[in-house]
Amino acid sequence: MKKCNKFDMLFEQIMDSFTLDLSKFNFKKDDDGNIFCTFSINRDGYNLNVIAKKINDVLSFNVTNDEGVSQDLTEKKFAVIYNLDYDDFMKALDKFTESKPNDDVSDEAKSKVKSFNVQVADDDVGKDEIKMTKTINVDDATFIFNMLNDPAVDNYCECTFQWQDEATSEITYFKALINIKIKNSLIIKIVEMDGDGNMIDVIAASDLESRLPELFKMLKAAIKKMELIVWDH
Repeated sequence: MKKCNKFDMLFEQIMDSFTLDLSKFNFKKDDDGNIFCTFSINRDGYNLNVIAKKINDVLSFNVTNDEGVSQDLTEKKFAVIYNLDYDDFMKALDKFTESKPNDDVSDEAKSKVKSFNVQVADDDVGKDEIKMTKTINVDDATFIFNMLNDPAVDNYCECTFQWQDEATSEITYFKALINIKIKNSLIIKIVEMDGDGNMIDVIAASDLESRLPELFKMLKAAIKKMELIVWDH
């Protein structure tokens, strides 16, 4: 029986490696060891975007539907409602923590934040992964939209922008992943970073709206302008 049990466990692990699509889980880890992950799940034909956070070993989830309505869930509630997706996420999390060093901070994220001023100066940044770059100004804010050249998704873009605190003059950098639609484009996730390109947090659109409503209003205005450019109204 012991041999049979070991075989069954090994078989299950092998099958998991074939059936679990790790590419759907986008993991990041900050300097404090906190883990952030974005991924999509499908329910009854509807696409849901999930931001998972593991901060101080406590898991929480933010689920956003195509209309931009978000819901914050504890690990227990997410596991109950989306049990199969929770199981897949936990398997992917285990693989990530096994393979990633503690000081994992995305070099790509750093380089793109540090090149913010360069992107402002050059509206047509030549990168294989970007099919179009547009700079849109709303009031005093500048939003740089990089349309991603990915055959797997249509009209996904990365929007880079920044915000300066008037009281402290401290600048915070943001990078948002957006699905540009004809109207009501969806902000999938927002990565917040400091001036050195270190990731501070992964937040939902509702978090930015509540914290910096003026900046969020300008971002939405810039997205509307980008919709006109992409869909050639």
